[in-house]
Amino acid sequence: MKTPFKSLLLCAALITFGAAAQDEPGVKIETKSKVTVGETDPVKSELEKATEAMVANIATALKAFKDVNKPDTEKVQEFDRIINQIRDANALVAEDGDLYKEVRETVNRQLEKQKKWEGKARDPETPADRREVYKQLANDESANAKKIANMLVILIDIQEELDQKIFDTTKDKEFYLDMIEAEQVKKASEVLDKVALSMNDVIKELDKLSSPEMQGLVDKKPVDNK
Repeated sequence: MKTPFKSLLLCAALITFGAAAQDEPGVKIETKSKVTVGETDPVKSELEKATEAMVANIATALKAFKDVNKPDTEKVQEFDRIINQIRDANALVAEDGDLYKEVRETVNRQLEKQKKWEGKARDPETPADRREVYKQLANDESANAKKIANMLVILIDIQEELDQKIFDTTKDKEFYLDMIEAEQVKKASEVLDKVALSMNDVIKELDKLSSPEMQGLVDKKPVDNK
């Protein structure tokens, strides 16, 4: 156990070593700052915070309006890409899809395990405490198999509905593209509100800095009208 005096000597030695190491050409001491840049930065000025918010909002607004103003041909290509992604993913859930096949295999595997564990639960050679465990496992496995099988039926119904939706959408593509553009314009206009607010915040911070009285650094003196 270190005595207080020995601890002080150790601290002093470490400080001395650190100072010497900084002067030594071949020795490098790495230090990590505990101050994080961002909202928790205690020395970041309010003007800097307001400016960062304004710059971010303007960049977001610029991207939003660029997206709105993309050529129609490019928007059609993006829409087709999304529909293809939906179609490919939905195909995995169909009865001939990979997901459906894997789920069916799991259900069959669970039913086989259920029979096996029921046999172990009845087997006199299985220790008594284990027989109860296998009985519970068999019951749980049966319940899980039924639950997954029921979900598979529901998924097939949804898959067929989505497949029909994909077909209908491709036939009426122009309408869906118009609806997407209307949604984008609405969201872009909302971003403009944030731009205006953040620009006003920057103006307020500049006003504060230009007036020590507004910042509370000096007392406001009464005006002498004489």
